[in-house]
Order: sequence, then structure tokens, then C-alpha cells
Amino acid sequence: MTRTRKPTSKTLTKTEIARGLRNAELSRDEELVLRMRHGVSVPLDTPLEMMDGGNAELQARLASLELATMQAIDEQGSGEKRNRNREKILETLKKLR
Repeated sequence: MTRTRKPTSKTLTKTEIARGLRNAELSRDEELVLRMRHGVSVPLDTPLEMMDGGNAELQARLASLELATMQAIDEQGSGEKRNRNREKILETLKKLR
């Protein structure tokens, strides 16, 4: 009589997978595939990789674009303009009553 083993399966949680990814020696692509397949995000303190190939001109251009974007966001969210828009909306809504 031969004994056969039943295949066993275990459901892993995202926490267990994340712990395994931290301890594993994987290539960047292998880690990316496993993270995407199992829905495990990258830790928030992970620095972003620069894909510019060390091009100083491109780095300067990206920095200036980032600065311009941040300034535009600050201007867009300025309190005075936002309050004027809010007041206009409130006045319109009051008229609809």
C-alpha cells in the first residue's frame, strides 16, 4: 500500500507576503511582479528611483517642472481665491431656494 500526500495550500496574508519580500533577494522586476500580483504596496519611506540615466540637464529640467507644478498648486489652493469662489457658489445656491 502506497501512501499519497494530499497537496496542501495555505493562504498568505499581505503582511506575510510583504515580510517575505523584505527578506528575499529578488531582482527589481521579480519584486515588482510579486507586489502587483498580490497587491502589496511599496513602503512609504522608499525613495523614488531616477530613470534619467544620470543626465544632469534632464535632472535640472525635471526639478524646474516640479517647482513650477508645486507653485501652481499653491496658487490654485490660495485661501483668498478659494473663498471668493466659495462665496459665489453659496450665493448661487441661496438664489435657488
